[in-house]
Amino acid sequence: MDKVPGLDQAFTIDLIVKDDLVDVCVGNRRTLLNRHSANGDRLFLFVRNGEVTFDDIKVRPLVSRPKPRNIQPSTER
Repeated sequence: MDKVPGLDQAFTIDLIVKDDLVDVCVGNRRTLLNRHSANGDRLFLFVRNGEVTFDDIKVRPLVSRPKPRNIQPSTER
């Protein structure tokens, strides 16, 4: 895999975990989607072969959106 440019500067990571799916977006430049079967209630952040500072970490539950309703067109004129 090619290196992601700009990792030597501040960037954001968006991480969504739902059931066994893990979706990661790195700096709006690289996306990774994978299945992971591990269970747990912890989040570990680390870096390999480098240095990192983690700031402004927000952990939030996914919000369910209501399903769209079928709207019937009015027959009145």
